Amino acid sequence: MFSGWVKASQSLPGSKFYISKAETEKEWDNIEWTLPIETLIISELQYRTAKSICTEDAIEYDKKAGVLRPDMLHYRAEGAMPIKNIDTSYFNIKPGYYTKLPFNTH
Repeated sequence: MFSGWVKASQSLPGSKFYISKAETEKEWDNIEWTLPIETLIISELQYRTAKSICTEDAIEYDKKAGVLRPDMLHYRAEGAMPIKNIDTSYFNIKPGYYTKLPFNTH
């Protein structure tokens, strides 16, 4: 399921993406709170390019919490961290805003 999302993100600029509520609803049974970290790990292992994907709900939560900034990464349910705290020897994720991942990516 999300391996298609990771693959689609590789051709797009940026490191941080989100999936729409509509897409989340279609895949709800397959989405875990670990999605941002799982996609980060898979993208780095398969493509050697760090990309993180989360849900639109996660983006809205971070926005309300005041932590939705270019220098932050949503990394788990109800959690964001500064990108500078990520070990760049494993994940070279770039600061920037989250971009909606376009679909037909399965």
